[in-house]
Amino acid sequence: MPNIKVKEEGVKKLLQKTNPNKACGLDLITSRILKDLSSELAPFLPLIFQKTIDEGEVPSDWKYANVTALFNKGDRFKASNYRPVSLTCLCCKLQEHILTTNILKHLEKYNILTVNMGSVPGEVVRPNF
Repeated sequence: MPNIKVKEEGVKKLLQKTNPNKACGLDLITSRILKDLSSELAPFLPLIFQKTIDEGEVPSDWKYANVTALFNKGDRFKASNYRPVSLTCLCCKLQEHILTTNILKHLEKYNILTVNMGSVPGEVVRPNF
């Protein structure tokens, strides 16, 4: 797989598309801040993302999450009606998106995975062997 190169314009686009209502992680940097300051942050975040990719190590703050229970449906007094949600650093989520996108492009380019593009989110991915 070729080296992943994080580009300023791509990061800026991701920041601008960020949902301002997403919950923040333990770093308390809100999605609203990331979106509103996308032009100011875009030159610097790619440097951090590229360094973590090149070195294979993420900042220690990105390794922690605030785990909370989110109610699904049914009786609110039953623990089985809740699912865990990990609130991680939004910058870490942005980098995960960049990595996932690049890896999937590579896998699709070489027909390692076939993605059923007509499906809804949670699409069916089948190995090609």
